[in-house]
Amino acid sequence: MKPSGVLVMIVAMLCACGTSVSGLDNRPVKTVGGNEDLVILESDLPAVREQALRGSGEAAKKLSSYYEFVKMDHAAGLYWTTIGAENGDVIEMYNAGVFLTREEGHENTIRARFWFQRAKAAGVAEAEEQLRKLDTKER
Repeated sequence: MKPSGVLVMIVAMLCACGTSVSGLDNRPVKTVGGNEDLVILESDLPAVREQALRGSGEAAKKLSSYYEFVKMDHAAGLYWTTIGAENGDVIEMYNAGVFLTREEGHENTIRARFWFQRAKAAGVAEAEEQLRKLDTKER
């Protein structure tokens, strides 16, 4: 995915509504907005986690989406988004900034700025607008 499509992807995922049922190791899993493609089988989770922890931005992005949009676990979603950003995934750099702007506290704002600056340097055009928003908020 091109970095310029990041914002569209985030908005589409956040606007998803409705539920459906999909199998996960023969157990039903409730997904939101038709996000069945974000499901990771329980048996696959350890391997995907290890790949992410060993540096795979793609594996971290997969885990982030799984926890944020399937499990609805924001804390885990943010954790794996941050791992993806640390692993060099430019979309996850931007997403880390977005998620951190929703959190309370000055430290989160500082880290959001950090990730938006990294995303901007990597060519994510939307990051510049987010930096302007942070500048306005901090005044």
